[in-house]
Amino acid sequence: MANSIRSRAPEDIHLERFVEASQSPETRLTHSAVIGARKQSVEDPERFFSPFVLEWMQNKGYEAEAKLVDACYSWHRSSDERGLSQQQRRDGNNKMLRYLLDELLPWHRDHYDLSTLDINR
Repeated sequence: MANSIRSRAPEDIHLERFVEASQSPETRLTHSAVIGARKQSVEDPERFFSPFVLEWMQNKGYEAEAKLVDACYSWHRSSDERGLSQQQRRDGNNKMLRYLLDELLPWHRDHYDLSTLDINR
């Protein structure tokens, strides 16, 4: 996910804000995590989408980036963390679903029937 964001971020996501966040010690985000220097690292994407980065983005008023970090963090947590209830896992996965639908199919709020989606457009 982090690699996809680095290579083709949505229009409203500014990657330089992640570089800025890496310069703040409170985010615990490293420069190598931002640029994806260690391709097989599990720790780097966890730092990229951490609650520390989320809080920092929210405090700075970077709403689009905070929304992305929140969705990815919740999704990763619901997929990977032990001890979560089924409801907590569902909530994390639904947060990511809503984020993706909002970004890719913004009309889904008015017309959620995805069976009418024309994939040839």
